[in-house]
Amino acid sequence: MKAVLRWKIIACFAVVSLASAFIGAALTWRWARQQTPANPVQAASADVNDLYVSHLKSYLNLTDEQTARVGALSRKARADVQSKSGELGAFTEARRRMQADIRAVLNDEQAARFERLNALRQRVWGGTSDSRAATAKPSMPPDATGKRTNP
Repeated sequence: MKAVLRWKIIACFAVVSLASAFIGAALTWRWARQQTPANPVQAASADVNDLYVSHLKSYLNLTDEQTARVGALSRKARADVQSKSGELGAFTEARRRMQADIRAVLNDEQAARFERLNALRQRVWGGTSDSRAATAKPSMPPDATGKRTNP
């Protein structure tokens, strides 16, 4: 009689343990699905967009109104590129249009700094025939405080 009771207790403990494990796994799986964005590429591009806008805000000393307009222009350009993902040159055209629209938002001093930033980007990423510029370590133009930073 005592042995039968002991096996019943062990069986109950095993059933409760297995049920707890299955419930824990199901809840973890459900939580993980809620935390994962539906489209990771779109979520990552939104993060890059925010990073770009915050960099321009600090580098160009943008006002809140300018920051909002630059953010809207950047999101519009990203949406244009995503809608034309198969077309050759869609990214380049959207970037050029976005840069022209951003220049229209800036004052003269900000526009000059923006041009220097774009020239650096072109030199580093766009290629150049000057071999020294292609092999030189790029340095960022001075930020709002006048300090130069290296990537």
